[in-house]
Amino acid sequence: MRRLLQIIATLMLAACSADTTDTAQLPDNPGSGLADSVAVGFSARLTDAAVAGTRAEEYTGYGVMNTDRLKLTGFGVYCWYTGTTSFDNWASHSHIKDYTVYELMRNQKVEWDATADVPAWTYSPAKYWPLKNDEMLTLRAYAPYIPYMVLTPQEVVETQGTPYLPVIVRADDYCRNRQQDPLWGTSRHDEGGDAVTRDPDYGLHYDNYTYAMSGTDLVADERDGIIDWYFHHGMAMFALQATLAQEDPNTEVRLTGVHTGPFYNEGLLDIFNSPTEKAGDAPIWRDRSHPAADDFYVDIAYQHPNDPDNPTAGTHNDLLNNVLHAGVYQNVAMNGMLVIPRDFSVGQDMLLRVTYTETNKTTGNVVTKSAEAHLNLNVVGNVVYWLQLTLNVEDNTLLVRSFLNLDWQVGTYDLIDGL
Repeated sequence: MRRLLQIIATLMLAACSADTTDTAQLPDNPGSGLADSVAVGFSARLTDAAVAGTRAEEYTGYGVMNTDRLKLTGFGVYCWYTGTTSFDNWASHSHIKDYTVYELMRNQKVEWDATADVPAWTYSPAKYWPLKNDEMLTLRAYAPYIPYMVLTPQEVVETQGTPYLPVIVRADDYCRNRQQDPLWGTSRHDEGGDAVTRDPDYGLHYDNYTYAMSGTDLVADERDGIIDWYFHHGMAMFALQATLAQEDPNTEVRLTGVHTGPFYNEGLLDIFNSPTEKAGDAPIWRDRSHPAADDFYVDIAYQHPNDPDNPTAGTHNDLLNNVLHAGVYQNVAMNGMLVIPRDFSVGQDMLLRVTYTETNKTTGNVVTKSAEAHLNLNVVGNVVYWLQLTLNVEDNTLLVRSFLNLDWQVGTYDLIDGL
C-alpha cells in the first residue's frame, strides 16, 4: 500500500487533462445547436452528524463533513454515456469498452456558487443530456473534491476509469483537527426509473438515467435536468462516555488518556462499487493497510490549557478532565474519532486502554493508573459507535458497552449484542 503516494504522484499530471471529452462526439448530441438542449445539473446535501435532540449532537467531530463544509470543498462527479444499453455492471456488457470514449465527466469538480442571484452548484464546461429517452447516463459522485483519482494503468483498462478515493490517516489527525471524512454519493429521485430499493427518506437510486428521469417529466417537479446527490460517510466514527462502577466520597477520579487501535492508516474508498440503494449503506474499501508492526494506534491525552511549560497544551486534544461519578455517564472526548473500517471480530481485537488519576481530597496525593478492555466488533463504515466505559477503580478493570447508530443521523442507538 506504500504505492498509494506513488500512484497519486504519477497520475496528477494525467488527471489535469482527464475531463476533456467533448459532448459533440456523442451520437445525436443535444449540445449541437438544438434549442431545447438541457445541461446536466446537480444539487447535493449531507445529513449532519449533529442532529438536534440526539446524543450524536455532541460529537460533530474534527473534520466531519456536513452540508456547509461540502459547499466549501466541492465534490467530484463521474458520468458515462451508455447509449441505449442499460448499465448493469462492468463485466456483463461487451459494449463497456465504449464507455470511456463517451465518458462525459471524469472527476469533474462541482462547486457551490454563493454569489449567484440564486446560489447553486455549478461546474464548467457544461455537459448535456441526450434528449432521446432511450439514451442513458450512469453517474457517480464523491466528496470532498481532490484534483486526481487513484488508478494503476492496468486498473484503468479493466475498470474503464472507475474511481477510488485515497485516504491516508496519521496518528495525530484526531488531536490536530485534521481528520478526513471521505464521502460517496447516491443519486436520488422520487418516482420511476430502474430503482433498486425505495428509501422513505432519500428517494430512489438509479444506475441508468434519462433526461425524462431528471426532473422535467415528473409531476410538479421543476428540477429540469438536475441530479440530486445524497452523500454517505466512508469512515466509522467513535464517541466515548465514561462512568464509575463505585464512588469513594474522599477520592476524585479523572480520565487523563485514551489509547486505542490498531487501525488501518491507508485505504482506497471504492466510489463506484460502494452500494447506493439506501441511506444506511456500508462502503467498500480496497487495499487497506497498516504499518508492518501493526502499531497504528490513536492517543488522546489531557493537557491543562494553561500549562506554562507547554504553550500548545489544549490544542492537541479534547479529552475532558471532569470528575467521574458512579451511575452518571459523562462525555470524556468531545470530537468523534474517525477511523478506516476494520473487522475486529476475527484476528486481533481492538484495544481500548484508559489512563486515569485518583486524587485524595484530604492529602492531595495523586495516583495514576490504567485499565484496558478488548473489543471484538466488526467496525463498519457509515456507522457511529457509541462506547460507554465503566471504570472499576477497586480492581482496576474497564467494562465497555458498545452501541451503533446507522448513517450518523438517527437518535436511537442499538446495543451491540455479545460485547
